[in-house]
Amino acid sequence: MKKIFFYSLLITHCSLLIANYSFAGDYHKSGIPAETTLACAQCHVMHGTQGGNSFSLIYTGGTTLYAKLLRADTVVNLCKYCHDGDPVGLGAPDLFSPIYNASAGDFNTGGTPDEDKRHSIGVDLTGVSPPGYAGSDWTVAQGKYGSVFSCIYCHDQHGNGNYRNFRPEPLNPSFREPGGSTPTDTYKIVTYNNGVWDDISSIAQAVIDGNADGSDPANQYSTSNMTFRSNTKQIANFCGKCHVKFYNSNGYGGDDSGYGNGKLGGSVTGDSGTGDSGNQWVRHPVGGISVGVGNGHTDPANLVSITGANRVRVINPDGADTGSDEQPFCLTCHRSHGSRNHSNLIFGGPGDGTITDGGGVGTKMRDTCQQCHNQ
Repeated sequence: MKKIFFYSLLITHCSLLIANYSFAGDYHKSGIPAETTLACAQCHVMHGTQGGNSFSLIYTGGTTLYAKLLRADTVVNLCKYCHDGDPVGLGAPDLFSPIYNASAGDFNTGGTPDEDKRHSIGVDLTGVSPPGYAGSDWTVAQGKYGSVFSCIYCHDQHGNGNYRNFRPEPLNPSFREPGGSTPTDTYKIVTYNNGVWDDISSIAQAVIDGNADGSDPANQYSTSNMTFRSNTKQIANFCGKCHVKFYNSNGYGGDDSGYGNGKLGGSVTGDSGTGDSGNQWVRHPVGGISVGVGNGHTDPANLVSITGANRVRVINPDGADTGSDEQPFCLTCHRSHGSRNHSNLIFGGPGDGTITDGGGVGTKMRDTCQQCHNQ
C-alpha cells in the first residue's frame, strides 16, 4: 500500500513539474482541453492528505485537511507556492521576491502606512472597503472569496479568456468568461495578444523566447514588455468595478451620482466651465480622454519629450509618439500589486525593469503629475 501511495505521490509531483509552459495569463486556463495547462492536482488533493508527514500531499507537510481540499492552509499560501520564487520551475511570475520589475509590481512591500488601502494580500477586510467604492456587491464578494483579501478577488484561479485571468465581474463570482452570451458588454473584457499588436486587443505583450524552447523568459511580465493600445475594453473598466467613484459609465473620470444629477466631472472635450454650472473635473480621467484634449491643463509636448522607461505608462491608440492621443489610465499612476509608495503609486516613469525601481524612477508624486501637466 505504501508503494502504491508513493507512486501516486510521484505522479502528482511530476504533473506539477512537466505541465506545459504557457504565455500571458493562460496557464490557469481550463475548460478547453487543447489549451488547458493547469492540473487539478496542483492545487487540490482528491482524498485528503493520505498518510503521515513523510508522505503528505500538503505543500508545507502535515496531515491537516484544509477547506476545499486545498494543498495549503490559505488561498494566499497556495498561490505563493508557485508565485514566490517559482520553486518547481514552472516559469510562474514571482510576485513576492522578484528579480525584475513586474508590470503589476510585487507584494514585498507590506507594513506601509494605510496598509488596508493597498492591494496587499492577507489583509483582514473586516470594516474595510475599496477607496471610492459604492454599492453592496463588496459583501457578496467577501462571502464567496473570504474575509481576507487574496489573489482570487481579482484573478480567476480556474482561468478564463481575459488578460491575466481577470474576473469579468470581480465582485460577482457567478460570472466566469468575459462576454458570455449577453448582447451588451456588461462583463469587463480585457483583451490582449502576444507579440505585435493585432489592431483589436487592448493590450499587446511582447513575448520573447529567452530559452529557445518555448518556455517563458524570466522578464516576460516586466513593465517594458507591456503596451496598452485600446481604451474601449481595458484595465479601467475592470478597476472601476471596485473603485466605482473613480470611473463612470461614459468611460472617463467622475461619478454618475455622487456629484449631482448628470455632473460627471469634465467631458470628452476637457474642462469646459467653472462653478456648478460648468464641467470641471471632479476626478482624474482614467481612459477615453487624451493628454492633448482642449483645456485639459496638460502639456502633450512635455510628455513626448520624456523617453523610454522614464515616461509614465499611457494608453496609446495609434501607436505613434505624438502626445496628441495618449490617454492616462489607472496604471499611469498606480501598480496594481504594489510599490514602495503610498497607495501603490508610481513616482515618475515605471523604470526599466530592475527591481530597484519598483516604485518608479522618481522620488515624489510630483514627478508623475508633471509629466503630463508641467505646471
